[in-house]
Amino acid sequence: MNMSKQKKLMEVGFRRVGGASCSVRICEALPEHMREATREVTNLWTAPEHRNRGFATTLMHSLCREADVTGVTLMLFAKPYWKEDEAYLPQDQLEAWYCATFGFQVVQKDPLLLARSPGATPRVGLRLAPTTRATIESIRHG
Repeated sequence: MNMSKQKKLMEVGFRRVGGASCSVRICEALPEHMREATREVTNLWTAPEHRNRGFATTLMHSLCREADVTGVTLMLFAKPYWKEDEAYLPQDQLEAWYCATFGFQVVQKDPLLLARSPGATPRVGLRLAPTTRATIESIRHG
């Protein structure tokens, strides 16, 4: 019996870490031959009462790790969420966060489209709060 080893694909669906959540989907706008090796991250959001606690960073690190293991390129449209009386990151800071922290590259500026190749997460200079680091380690080993 010839059993070939089949590579596991990155699953699509809803993800959550603490107060942060997002969806991962196959991007139907891509040519069919590119869809298997690419996933689009959409609707990354953190509830106001959970912001600045590292949940979105931990969630994105988890997605990047999963993309690395499965050999998937991640894509996302980075746009600031704004609602009256709620703070948000301006577009330039949002771009810097995705690029410097997770290794995304700018594909186009307007609208801001970013892509990240497997293994692109920067490893130097990343400073995390101890609770965030512990959460990331539990995801890595869990």
